[in-house]
Amino acid sequence: MAAGAGSPFMLKLIQFMKADIAFAVGLMLILSTVTLIYLPFVLSFLLPHVSVNTASIAVSLLILIFLPLISGTLIKWRYNKLAKVIKPTFNQISNIFLFVVVILYLGLNYQDFLSVFGTGALVASVTFILASFSIGYLMGGPSKNTKTVLGIGTAMRNSSAAL
Repeated sequence: MAAGAGSPFMLKLIQFMKADIAFAVGLMLILSTVTLIYLPFVLSFLLPHVSVNTASIAVSLLILIFLPLISGTLIKWRYNKLAKVIKPTFNQISNIFLFVVVILYLGLNYQDFLSVFGTGALVASVTFILASFSIGYLMGGPSKNTKTVLGIGTAMRNSSAAL
């Protein structure tokens, strides 16, 4: 999971934090592209007896990241006025779906979630996320916006690509 960078959720989190969304889109495209190339090799090295389906990773990244970003960018470039009109509606729709996904995920997996307590996995996860955020933030250059984006981009993992 740690090797899967470029989470689709990163852009929504950047939007909520009112950081540099254009920088975040560029970062996510770079992270996703590198993940597409890098992840199959790393997983086959770290887990030699596990079969890695490169096509599945590629399809996941294409559908969840590349197609929406390219579509949105093309619409904004070609139909800027339309993009400004539909942006608030799509923001609301994405907020609703994000809320529904989180509720469904927790509701359907609550037993697995509760079984993790007491194992040390939560402490390890939180430590990994905080350390990753700190490294990205500290290496993020002079601008607070890029520091925030790089901190979040470093801390967020692309679970769909990794799993």
